[in-house]
Amino acid sequence: MNILVDLLILAIAGVTIFLAGKRGFIKTAVTAASSLIALVVVICFTGLLSGILAATPLADAVHSGTSAFVEKLAENESIADLAQDEEGPLLTALEKVGVDTEAFSAWASELTAESDSELRGEIVEYVAEPVTALVMKALAVLILYVGSVLLLKLAAGLLTGLVEKLPFVRGANTLLGLALGCVLALVRVFVFCAVIGILSSTASITGWTIFAIDPAQTYLYRLFDAIQILNFLF
Repeated sequence: MNILVDLLILAIAGVTIFLAGKRGFIKTAVTAASSLIALVVVICFTGLLSGILAATPLADAVHSGTSAFVEKLAENESIADLAQDEEGPLLTALEKVGVDTEAFSAWASELTAESDSELRGEIVEYVAEPVTALVMKALAVLILYVGSVLLLKLAAGLLTGLVEKLPFVRGANTLLGLALGCVLALVRVFVFCAVIGILSSTASITGWTIFAIDPAQTYLYRLFDAIQILNFLF
């Protein structure tokens, strides 16, 4: 998956720039405007859509994955010990998805008087809520962004056809299209990396191991992942 992510980044950037040069400045400008408007749509409606997704079988699958993750860890060690082990797999996984591990350990220590099975159930519920919310938010961002871009491009198709016929547009159309295509490629790659980063950080808990990525084993993804300019969406 590590190499595949880099290849997908290259594909997104390469196809975007190629099509920008082929289409020219006007069509690319419309596409870029569509991407910016799509980001506004994402900012405004991610909370609403992620709430809707939380009531779907997708959210149930994340919850089931969380339960299976905790059950597997508890096969060889008590859940109470796992909740206090700072270097253990449970706290390491929770830290990746943004759970306050100190608060979690303090909360879990108050439940150690319960049976291990009861404690395991409490911890599954504690962990499942933030993990599910994070995954649903990442999926909502992807759905809103892609859907908005496609709809806006369809709506703008007629307008671009008319503007491109103007004589003064034809000369610099290709060169300016390439320049704008580079900017558009960056936007698309950052959105892609932001979503993949969330899915990767939750992969060990949700069981969606296909998204498990080690940034250190990548060349391009780790560069965009280190910047994370779209973290405010999550």
